[in-house]
Amino acid sequence: MHNRKIVAATLLSMLALGACDDIEGLGEPNTGSTARVRFVNVTGGLLSFAQNGTVGTGMNNLAFGSATSCTEINTATPSLSVVANGVSTSLSGLTSNLTSNGTYTIIAYPGTGGNTAYAILPTSYSSATGQAGLRVFNATTTPFDVYTAASGGAFTTASATGIASGTSSNFFDVAAGTGGQIRFNNAGTTTSALTLSNQTFTAGQNSILVIAPPATGTTTYRTFLVSGC
Repeated sequence: MHNRKIVAATLLSMLALGACDDIEGLGEPNTGSTARVRFVNVTGGLLSFAQNGTVGTGMNNLAFGSATSCTEINTATPSLSVVANGVSTSLSGLTSNLTSNGTYTIIAYPGTGGNTAYAILPTSYSSATGQAGLRVFNATTTPFDVYTAASGGAFTTASATGIASGTSSNFFDVAAGTGGQIRFNNAGTTTSALTLSNQTFTAGQNSILVIAPPATGTTTYRTFLVSGC
């Protein structure tokens, strides 16, 4: 499992499903000392993302299931912080170790004690020809095994096992095209917690599938795909 998380004092960040060629928001042209980052909000509050105290275009008051476009972040002095809706000053800064020329998704999700935790996930991966790359991030408190299958196919061997709360799987290959299936089993069992059908993946494109807690008053886990930068 690859996971780097930092618990902060309240809520962060953003989500975007657009192509990562659209670089906007904060940052500067890539001069070799920047990384491309997409920010994802999996918390229940509205969050704004800031660098050096400035909230970038498309990074203001983002709700659950929202994300930014891919943004250039200076890796030497990232100075990332989070602003919650209704708060005039920045919350505690998001410490990040980003590699120059790297690509990342930073996910804000519910941590323990009502705090917000941050997962910094690299999105660089080379899938096999004709395949797409996928990794799963678990923002719930339940560990999962993940199975994938083509349209109409059977779930046989797990693509990832034991994905604990606040962690992600490694990348694995999934068939490109439409109609793909993904099943989440409670870890170590054959009990299905959620099955997704009609998933679409593009050959050569890497994505993160986030599984999140149910909305208030419901029992069904929520999921969404985030394209890598």
